[in-house]
This record gives sequence, C-alpha cells and structure tokens, in this order.
Amino acid sequence: MRTWVGQTLQDGKYSLDSVLGEGGFGITFKATHTYLNQTVVVKTLNQKIQQSQDFDKLRQQFQAEAQRLALCSHPNIVRVSDFFSQRAPGSVLTLPFMVMDYIPGKSLEEIVFPDNPLAEDLALHYTRQIGEALHVVHKKGLLHRDIKPQNIMRRAGTHDVILIDFGIAREYQQGQVDTHTTIISPGYAPLEQYIEAAERTPASDVYGLAATLYALVTATVPMASILLQAQPLKAPRSLNSRISSLTNAAILSGMALEVGRRPTSVRRWLEQLPKVKPDVLTQLTQATPAASPPSQVATVAVAPYAKDTGVASPGQRPAQPPIPTPKTPLYDPQANVAPLPKTQLPEPRQKRRRTPWKLLGCLAFLGVSIGAIAAIFAALFVLPNRSLPGVSRGPESGTVGDRPGNSSNSGSANSSDPGEDGRTTDRKPNRPSFAIDQLPQFSVGATEQQVEAKLGQPDLSRKGFWPNTQAERYDLIPNRATLGFIYDRDTRLLRQTEATFDAAVDLPVMERALDGLLGEPATTIAQAKLAQVRVGQLKSYSFEQGPMKGTFEYNAAKNRVYMAVWDAKLH
Repeated sequence: MRTWVGQTLQDGKYSLDSVLGEGGFGITFKATHTYLNQTVVVKTLNQKIQQSQDFDKLRQQFQAEAQRLALCSHPNIVRVSDFFSQRAPGSVLTLPFMVMDYIPGKSLEEIVFPDNPLAEDLALHYTRQIGEALHVVHKKGLLHRDIKPQNIMRRAGTHDVILIDFGIAREYQQGQVDTHTTIISPGYAPLEQYIEAAERTPASDVYGLAATLYALVTATVPMASILLQAQPLKAPRSLNSRISSLTNAAILSGMALEVGRRPTSVRRWLEQLPKVKPDVLTQLTQATPAASPPSQVATVAVAPYAKDTGVASPGQRPAQPPIPTPKTPLYDPQANVAPLPKTQLPEPRQKRRRTPWKLLGCLAFLGVSIGAIAAIFAALFVLPNRSLPGVSRGPESGTVGDRPGNSSNSGSANSSDPGEDGRTTDRKPNRPSFAIDQLPQFSVGATEQQVEAKLGQPDLSRKGFWPNTQAERYDLIPNRATLGFIYDRDTRLLRQTEATFDAAVDLPVMERALDGLLGEPATTIAQAKLAQVRVGQLKSYSFEQGPMKGTFEYNAAKNRVYMAVWDAKLH
C-alpha cells in the first residue's frame, strides 16, 4: 500500500504524498486537497484488514463510525472533513477513505520518549484536554480504545493537543456485552480489551488516558495489563519522585485492573487530578520542550482470551509475608471518646474533689447564708462534670471505645477525643458532595493545601497526639464514610491518612480507598485481610508496605471498618 504514494483519489481531488503511519487497523497518508491546495490526512483500512475474512463487516463498521466521528465536534478532536468509498489504486477492492485535518506538529510520544518526561503540570494540562475530548466521544456512544501518546498530536507552536486515530473506535451500549476486534496497544490497553466478548464502557478509555499520563510524567511505557496479574504495576512516583501524591494516586486509580475499580467516566477520573494554577501553567507553556525520536509503540492485534478465563481479577499481585498484629491496636474506629494510652501519655490532671467541710465551717463561722453555701457547693461538684459547647470531654470523663479488646489509639484523626491541649474545634463547612465510590484519597506526603483544595475545611480540627502534629477529620458521608488526616505542623505535609467506612460499603470501594491511602496498589495479602476485617473474621490487622505502615480494624458495636496508613517514622 505504500506504493500508493503519488496516486490520486476521487478523480484527482486528493493526491497521496507520503505515508504518515500504519497501525493494527488502518494506514494513514499525508495528502493534498488539490482543489483547495490544502494539506490533509487520508486514512483507510490496511493490508491486513483487507485480507481478513471479516473485511466486509469491518468496512461497514469503518464507514458507520466515521460518520459518527464526524459528529464529535471538539477543538481537541481531529476534524473529519470528507468520507468516500472507491476502488483502491491497483486493487479490485472497494475501500472506505476518511479525510481529516492535518495537524502540523509532533506526537506526545515523539516529545517525551525516550527520556524527556514532562513537567507534571504540563502533563496534566494535556491530559485534561484529551479527557474533555473523550467526554464528547463517549456522549456520542463511541469508545476510542487506543488512547496513547502516539495518538495525541501537539499543534506546532502551541500547547494545544489533538486526539487522532479513531481506527479501532467502537460503539458501546451500557450493560451490553459485545464482540469487538482484539486490537490493542501494549501498556495502554486495559485487560478487558484482550477479551473478545466483554462489556465495553468508558472505563476502558479511562485506563488508556491514565496510562498515557503515566508515560508522560515518567517517559516509561507502563507494563502491559495482561502482565499485571503476575506482578504489580510500578507506581509512577517510584520512577519520578517529583510526581505529587495526588497525581500518583489518580493514575493508579485509573489503571486499576478490574473495570469496577476504575472511575466510571473520564470526568470523574479528571476530578481526582490536582488542579494546575493559571500562573504556573503560563510559565510552563511559554517554552516548547525539545522533541526526541519516537519509541514507536504500535497498536497490535492479539489472540482473544475466552471470557471465562477470569483474567480480570484485580487481586493477583505478589504476596508479602504477613506481619504480626500488635497486641495493642492503635485506635478505636468511630468511638465516641478514645482514651490516650497510659504508656504514652501521663494521666490528665483532674481537680481533686475534696469534701468542703473546712470551707463550710468557715462559712458558717462567718455567718454566710445557706444560699451562698449552696452556690459554692455547686461550683465544686456540678460544674466540673459539664462540657462546654464545642469542647469534647477528655478521656477521663468519657466512655472507653466499644471495640474488641477495649483498646484505642489516641493518635487517630478519626477519633473524637481532644488532643494534648484538651480542645477540639467543630465546624460545619460547605463542601461538594461525593459519591461513596468516588471519595478522594490522599497518601502520605500530600500537602494540607491539596487536601483542602479538594475537600474544603475539616469538620473537626485538633492538636495531634503525636509530637508537632495536627489532626483533622472530614465527615464526607454521614454514617458511611469519614476521612482523617494527621499533618506535620511545620511542613503541613500528611504524616498519617485514614478512612472509616460503614461495613456495609462494598469491598471494591474500600480496596480503592486503600490503594489511595498507600499511593500504590495494595498487596494481595493486604487486600485479603481487609476483606476478612470487613466481615468481622479478623478484629484487626497491621502491615507494612515500603516505607509505610498501616492497619485495619473492625468495630462490631458500630459496624465500622477503619483503615490507616502512616509514615513508619511517625510512631
């Protein structure tokens, strides 16, 4: 087909000038619209598809999808300007041809690879543009199915990016299982795309977009999803330490192996990404990064998996040895008052209640009235037992948590006991509402500013139990989900991050939360232990993962599951 260069189509209307590229589905030519003297792109089915037994069916799909794509009008989607069918040069076959705008510039693959990762804010700027384009595509009932840096062009002289190559785009209907061609781009295609008959949803494009962001900030192609069943995906932050914890967590959320663990739409996934400040973006976009040779990651056809192979299990990750559960659990999830451990903090001072006989004698001697004596008596005995508005009662006057073992961790941001200064501040902030399966999560190292930008002001803020810390709590969904954070008072960085759920909340929601707290996928053993804690088979479980420590605990009386992850140096 490369011999077609120099040939014309549509009675001389289009002249094929050169081959731009060839993938698993189509071949693309740089061409000239001879009537208008404009450079355009002409695409048709490649030689392999022409020889396929399903050629007639694929040709009809190509035409139908080109017509729908022409309706996807968006500044970040390549524009379809013409479509026609004619006999191919030197062939007896009648082929469909799609004519699109030519985008001068380079693909993001050419810009980033092999070793030029983008600044995080610039990568986020590009990702948001493509995400909004995909939102339009999905509203038209189409899936792109081949999101990758190679299929994103940056217009020359700008930082505008354009989504191209809809060669394997397909229709989808929510909840319907369809048979699609198994053409994939290793590293960017989700696991369900390896399966010939499977339900197609926008979550497939979420995976491709998250994998693309992974590549943009690390200059590394992610491991193919089909291989992630045997070993976990390397967190992007482990390849580039400058990546923020929010971006790291969002990428891992979007690249979850199991479809049900990903955000259900591109816009929901985009909400997990940190916002880029306009002044920072202006600075970044003033200069264009130098281009590098492309890595040439091609779209390839693969042998389909049978649907009953079970390949989409998200739990097949390398196991880590179980770590013994400490004898004294760290905190009491959802307890009304969580007392401080006696071994870590001196008993709070209490006013000794002395029987005021001497005082009464003195008052009687002085002839003070009975009413005055009663007032003093009340001051000594009644007032100390009353709580002031907005101030929680200390552990000495509250009930001990009703969890197994009757033990607690006062360091928890989710407990309602006061800090070292004996005070808590309760607030009723205004904040956006969150669905239970879309709760933002923040891993250790995130800044207080990032948390508040997403969640607003906390419901409760207090001095932390651990030295030089501040504890804050967010009651995001009353009686269902609460988040807690412990910050370093000097750096305002997260040292401990927590989540408490009603045990009736679905396990995948808790698993996603755990991944978010860790900033990377949890191990298989941690996932299994979380499942046991959720149903009360285990009362608690402690673990270590990298530089982090964590724990799960079940409160049977309140039917709550508590999880926390913290910097191992904190306590």
